[in-house]
Amino acid sequence: QKLWFKRRDQLHSCCGLTNEERETCFNELRSKHANEICMRNELDVKMKGEVANPCCSMSGEEKAACMDQMRNPWALTTQYDFSNIRENYNITKTVQTLSTPSKMKG
Repeated sequence: QKLWFKRRDQLHSCCGLTNEERETCFNELRSKHANEICMRNELDVKMKGEVANPCCSMSGEEKAACMDQMRNPWALTTQYDFSNIRENYNITKTVQTLSTPSKMKG
């Protein structure tokens, strides 16, 4: 919940800016969030044997757009379409979960 409040406050800080500054601010937050996810994912891969997020091998706007589509499959842009990457990642995670009973939740 603290993370949600932090994200909310960060987004609110962008709202008082001019249009161009606001867009830059939101894009910087997207990139920062994507990098934070990748840092956590890197630890999970090393410590827990989790599947590496394929978006983390990307950089810049491409990484942010990939993360957007991982969260929301309908967030397709004309420039990027990561639906195959998302699908393969989800299949790999499912196979890993089914083949490792200790990773199954429930």
